[in-house]
Amino acid sequence: MSLNARTGASATSSSAKVLPAGTRISITGKNGEWVSYQDGSRTLWVHSGYLTEVSASTPSSPSTGTSSGTGSTSNTGSTSSTGSSTSTTSASGTYHVKSGVYLNARSGPGTTNRVVVTLLPGEQIEITGRSGDWVRFTYIGTTVWAHEDFLNAGRTGSATSSGSQGSTGSTTQAPRANSTNSTSKVVGISYTTGRVNVRMGPSVNNSVMYSVPTGTKVELLEKKTTGWQEIKVNGDTGWMSTDFLSSTAPTTTGTSSSGTSGSSNTGSTGGTSAGLSSTMHAKSKHGPYSSVWDKLAQCESTGDWKIDSGNGYYGGVQFGVQSWKAVGGTGFPHQASKEEQIKRAYMLWKKQGWNAWPHCTSQLGLKGDPGGYGDDYYKVHPSAKTVSSVSAAGTWTASYSVPLREEASTSSDKLVQVPRGTELKQLQREGSWLKVQHKVGGDSYTGWVNTSYISQA
Repeated sequence: MSLNARTGASATSSSAKVLPAGTRISITGKNGEWVSYQDGSRTLWVHSGYLTEVSASTPSSPSTGTSSGTGSTSNTGSTSSTGSSTSTTSASGTYHVKSGVYLNARSGPGTTNRVVVTLLPGEQIEITGRSGDWVRFTYIGTTVWAHEDFLNAGRTGSATSSGSQGSTGSTTQAPRANSTNSTSKVVGISYTTGRVNVRMGPSVNNSVMYSVPTGTKVELLEKKTTGWQEIKVNGDTGWMSTDFLSSTAPTTTGTSSSGTSGSSNTGSTGGTSAGLSSTMHAKSKHGPYSSVWDKLAQCESTGDWKIDSGNGYYGGVQFGVQSWKAVGGTGFPHQASKEEQIKRAYMLWKKQGWNAWPHCTSQLGLKGDPGGYGDDYYKVHPSAKTVSSVSAAGTWTASYSVPLREEASTSSDKLVQVPRGTELKQLQREGSWLKVQHKVGGDSYTGWVNTSYISQA
């Protein structure tokens, strides 16, 4: 990622130079979250949140910017958060996230590592190692790291530690804003220019509450610091970097729903679906589910059902881990099949309605009951079934690569995968399931396939 070097310690200062990823600089000064360096005769400024410390030198031996980063020079104590020169040691113990903190757990011991998941206040962990001020633990089978300043020793609700454990005592941790209780007045409106984190305070060191997509409308509040703006979005107050805010509304191409009026219903619980089966919730060309799920995924993740966004949101419809677990998901959302993601998304929809995806709901004008996947879709939208899928007998063709199962159930064991285009002879029918015979080489298999995936030949 390229980085703007500016003429002053502010995102509003002019960009004087663009530094390619990997560029080394020698820090000469600091102003809040901004650091300065010399570029010839010019003093330029960059935001420290986008830098990784290679080595730190004492004032009597200033760095030239060409240090190999071996750690031989002494650290001034400015930060050890990158973990670049600190070895990892084994450790154990029970900790929990401090009250009011939404804690980013990262792929490595440093703020330059990507966010894997955001832990909720009070969430409990068992640590397995340390690297400087960072602790290592396992979350849903994945090794992650968190900064110990935001953790208390002991189990949730225990009367242990105020957070001083592991601290040097030389500095006091700045309090994090309890942003959701802010009483600031609204002074303007802005729009996000990219997917951006909503934070608990005006710094990249503050915890991420959640992120919002490109084009999200936010209300600007009274408080503002260098490069940061207090905002209100989704009923919450928090902080955003001003680098990702614009006073100009994004250009929209209209709603994706065919024949709808274009009014954006962001709060619909979807309870009424009358008249929407053949339009907004027509069957997707990609499978037995509403085409709306594809449109939502395109808006949320550019249609990538396997994406790990690096900000704590995953998969086609950008599940957070907590939301995924709340609807019975295991592991990480992007590791699940598209079918399961749609099924879980529908479960989330039944809990929260389209409010679960406020920006894209507004942009697409989503409403009505989308149904889930397969039978869960046809129960809500029976008219979406084709004539061929309810035919009584005959020869069928696999419209998709489809599993042949032992019993007429998606939970039944798979015997073999039937390739797309294969002809299947119907032997028996039970609801939306057909008993068919399929030959692979010299072997013959008899099992069940769902009519959602086949059509009459």
